[in-house]
Amino acid sequence: MSEATSASPPSRGGAQLSETTKIAYATGNLGKSIQWNAVDLLYLFFLTEVVGLSPADAGLVILVSLVWDGISDPAAGFVIDRYRTTFGSYQRQILLMAPLSMLGFVAIFLIPVSLTEQPLLGALIAGIVFRTGYTLVDIPHNALLAQISNNSRERSSISAYRFFFSSVGAIVISVAAIPALRTDAPSPVSSFVVFAIVVSGVYLLAMWTSAFGARGIAPAAATTACPRSLRSVVGDILRNRRLVRVVIVAGIVALCLPAFSRLATYYAKSWLGDAAHASTLFIVFVVAQILSLPFWLRVSNRTEKKRAAIFALTLFAATCLVFLWHPASDLLSTAICFALAGFAFGGVNTMTWAMVPDTIEYTEQQSGHRYEAATFGLLLLVIKVCSGVSVAMSGWSLDLIGYESARDAAAPLTGLAWAMALPPLVGALLGIVLLRGLRLSHAEHDDVVRRLG
Repeated sequence: MSEATSASPPSRGGAQLSETTKIAYATGNLGKSIQWNAVDLLYLFFLTEVVGLSPADAGLVILVSLVWDGISDPAAGFVIDRYRTTFGSYQRQILLMAPLSMLGFVAIFLIPVSLTEQPLLGALIAGIVFRTGYTLVDIPHNALLAQISNNSRERSSISAYRFFFSSVGAIVISVAAIPALRTDAPSPVSSFVVFAIVVSGVYLLAMWTSAFGARGIAPAAATTACPRSLRSVVGDILRNRRLVRVVIVAGIVALCLPAFSRLATYYAKSWLGDAAHASTLFIVFVVAQILSLPFWLRVSNRTEKKRAAIFALTLFAATCLVFLWHPASDLLSTAICFALAGFAFGGVNTMTWAMVPDTIEYTEQQSGHRYEAATFGLLLLVIKVCSGVSVAMSGWSLDLIGYESARDAAAPLTGLAWAMALPPLVGALLGIVLLRGLRLSHAEHDDVVRRLG
């Protein structure tokens, strides 16, 4: 995460990693995914329906914690890179920090309901503690990807395993949340706390499996510190117009598109008769993402990544238009909309992340310096800040349409449909406009790589 030019990882004599090692390392994405998706899909609902915060206050809690998370990512990466000999291997950092993230996750559900006089303050403090622990595990786990193999094809294989386990994590959360979301649950507080404890146990097991599975991987050669100042590094990166445009698109996607799935719990409770139906919708959404991956990879290989992304955004926009024109009031119709949205989101997410690495060589060509960690640090900062604002916007939109936090309240169907579909529709259209002006193709990138030698 620091502004450093990394040396190549040491050669492993051409030996391929075993599938067992790849899978063991990738299980860390299962752990991170269940925590991330639990907060993204359920925490706003928990704060409004169980804790009793207003939607605006609940959105503020998640916004503050995500902004803190975004800022702490590059800061933690810089510190870890500079003091790697002090902190030890990435595997050791994961082993030591995973319990902090585990306890922080339990705290975000337990502390707000325990501090009945100051639930907002309790939620804010717990959120910051959890996000700090999450960052201190997330950074070394991602950094291990650069050490685990120096073969580009193996890295692609490992990344595929990571994507698979992230998707499995989202499905696990969708199933595990059913008891807590049931309208006839005898004690919502106890149900959510038990849910948090079970999720935390799975998280710790997954992260420790990942760390132990990668324990035989030798550290990469020490990085050489970049002689340029932080201001110069940032200036070099921001002068890359291709990168800036892709990062803006990623920010718009994080800001607008998740509203469709995030408000599904409220939609299921108010108009499908049971908040637990949201689990079905979440599963449909995620399974559609998994099934879409071969299709979007084929489209991008036959044309260009930006064209595949534009196609995916167009499909997402069309789904939102249909949902706005005729909001579904039964589970089957709603599930069909979620399947289409999930299929489209799989393409948007995959292509956006696939375009970012291609922009790094353009920065290197312009400045003479290669910034890999700093580039992804900027991307994560933008995505997490926009994700926090997105959650806050969802809370504010619930306030705007007159949604009440009482467990037997029902939101106006038209208002809730607009809160779910209008932000993604606007975001998809903005993304299409920005990508149409993006000069990034396979041929141009190949030419830049040849010039760099």
